Amino acid sequence: MGISKEISERCQNNCEICSSNPPSLEYIVSPRSGNSVNDMVALCESCHDAIASNNFGSVKDFASVSIWNP
Repeated sequence: MGISKEISERCQNNCEICSSNPPSLEYIVSPRSGNSVNDMVALCESCHDAIASNNFGSVKDFASVSIWNP
C-alpha cells in the first residue's frame, strides 16, 4: 500500500511501534475511521504481523508502545 508523504515525514522512516525497521504500510487504529493521518500509524511488516496475529497480548499492550504514549 505504501506510506503517505505526511505519515512518512512524521515517522522519519521508522516503524511507529518498534522504531527498528522502516515502515511498509499504514495501519488504521481502531476505532478510528482512517479519514485522517492522525488515525493511522506507520508499521513495518514485523509489527503488522504481530498485531494481525494478536502477539501484542492486548490492546493495552499495543497502546503502551504506540505513538500515543509519549
